[in-house]
Amino acid sequence: LAYEVFDILLHSVNSKMSREEKTAARKEVAAGPLKAKFAEITKLLSRAGGQFLTGPKETMADFVLFFIISAAASGAFDGLSTDLMDPYPELKAYHARVAALPAIAKMYSDVNEPAVEGAGATHMPGLSYKQLPQ
Repeated sequence: LAYEVFDILLHSVNSKMSREEKTAARKEVAAGPLKAKFAEITKLLSRAGGQFLTGPKETMADFVLFFIISAAASGAFDGLSTDLMDPYPELKAYHARVAALPAIAKMYSDVNEPAVEGAGATHMPGLSYKQLPQ
């Protein structure tokens, strides 16, 4: 599922599109395929007990999905706003749980690069992390 979300984000646009076309395409994706994938992930979390994707212990899939959600809600993708996750409180809580894991928290503790602010950024954030608003 994490790969499918990433695939939707990347392949909804191409380099020949204008910024306006990219913005419109990603807004359409957020309202359709991305919304469906987030609903599917929410159900998967519920079936697994709500803690992590496969149960009470984190796996690599949780780390991958964490980074994809972080990137999607970072404002780095034209047409995807930083409030992208607001309709998904379960996913925001999941994201916060993964962010609180010692390995993830340590990785971001020494990062000096600020998170990307505002839609339309032309680069992806490196190791920036900005907590999703709760």
